[in-house]
Amino acid sequence: MKPLRYSLYALILGSLLLSVGCTSMSKQARLTTTDSESSWAALSAKDPTTLSDREKWSLARKAFSRAEAARERGENEPAARYYEIALELLGSLDLASIDLETQRVLSFNRKVLRSYDEFVASIKSLPPNAGLTAVLEAGASDDEEPGIEIEPLNPADEVDTTPVLILNHDPLPGVPKDMNSRVKSHIEFFTGKGRSVMMRWMERSAEIFPRLRPILREEGVPEEVMYLAMIESGLNLEAYSYARASGLWQFIASTGRIYGLHIDRVYDERRHVELATRAACSYLRKLHDQFGDWYLAFAAYNCGEGRVERELRRSHTNSFWKLNRLPRQTKNYVPTYLAAREICENPEKYGFPPLPEEIPFETHREYVYGPYKLDDIANAAGVDPGETKRLNPEFIQGVVPKTPEPFMVRMPATPRDDFTLHLKQMPETDIQPTTVHVVRRGETLGSIAKRYGTTVSAIRSQPENRRINPRKMR
Repeated sequence: MKPLRYSLYALILGSLLLSVGCTSMSKQARLTTTDSESSWAALSAKDPTTLSDREKWSLARKAFSRAEAARERGENEPAARYYEIALELLGSLDLASIDLETQRVLSFNRKVLRSYDEFVASIKSLPPNAGLTAVLEAGASDDEEPGIEIEPLNPADEVDTTPVLILNHDPLPGVPKDMNSRVKSHIEFFTGKGRSVMMRWMERSAEIFPRLRPILREEGVPEEVMYLAMIESGLNLEAYSYARASGLWQFIASTGRIYGLHIDRVYDERRHVELATRAACSYLRKLHDQFGDWYLAFAAYNCGEGRVERELRRSHTNSFWKLNRLPRQTKNYVPTYLAAREICENPEKYGFPPLPEEIPFETHREYVYGPYKLDDIANAAGVDPGETKRLNPEFIQGVVPKTPEPFMVRMPATPRDDFTLHLKQMPETDIQPTTVHVVRRGETLGSIAKRYGTTVSAIRSQPENRRINPRKMR
């Protein structure tokens, strides 16, 4: 939704505390290898929405160094991720408030862009799980200039955080389908180095589009808006960005709550397809009502309505294509949407197979009182645990929490008749808060385990810690 999107290669230690029945389980922790730049570890563990411009600048430079190092080693996926982080951070800077020379920042931004262009040119294809910024930049025209905020932000331009309720209205007009050199540049990318990315998105559409289409119709939003979800998240329900945007429509928590989504550390409706799609429809309808134009509404969805309003006033135009001082990412956002839509609507024309046949979303729904693990619920129902977890991504810890009201749990098949009886025999599970720890020089798994009152085996049992080499922690 806003710049700063895809996942940071986090260098932190966390601990997940679980209690089962009346017996408390051992504390478990996520570890990373020792980092010679402790400031990187400290900054990367912070909520990016709280970073100062100075901190963003510092983190962007470190991310760029890591991108180049990964590129030297031939590690394309981490290289793309670090390039993306650097570009997102630079794109979010407000040069009017940062105490750095403007030309220095712009020069470094161009350096990063040149290096990223060289990286993309040197590889056969962009990794299929590449994030939004990586895709937008890779498909950009060569004449695009960096879009970094130079004028001071006006408090009046900030997004209204008053909770809103938008009832269904008459259907909105369709989204136009312009074709110009900027759109063609992104089509060329998707048919070349970005082909694997587009193929991954098209494959996911078989399950996701049938769930979006009826909601868009009910909300009076044109069906072609569903391609925006393709750009936002790659149709990945578990997409989680560096800026902590989550789900199919990449809501940040504050905006999600404005549009009625429940978000906490156990249950996150940003990952609930139907509820998040209705929230996105409400927000996009509001933006369309505000700007009277779908391209401007999409731009505002990406960089914020205040930024778009400011550029409209400054440029004396209401044409998206003439807003030359929008962030570079936003200028690429609409052309990328149009390119993806064009390819999906005419796949054979661009050398792609037809979109896969859509799969009707058919599941059995049970209302369950927590606290139980999804795995235990599935086992009690006699259905596949892995498929049950996949169908319920909003339970971000894999646990249905204990609340006064039951939660709806989707199951891949009808549960057995004695499901309730079997569920009562399952251990109750409660999730405790997460702790963050940064590994310091000289620490060992043993010393860390002792500090947190756990064991080395419990720490290493966490999936994120299984690649840790204790010898390299010294």
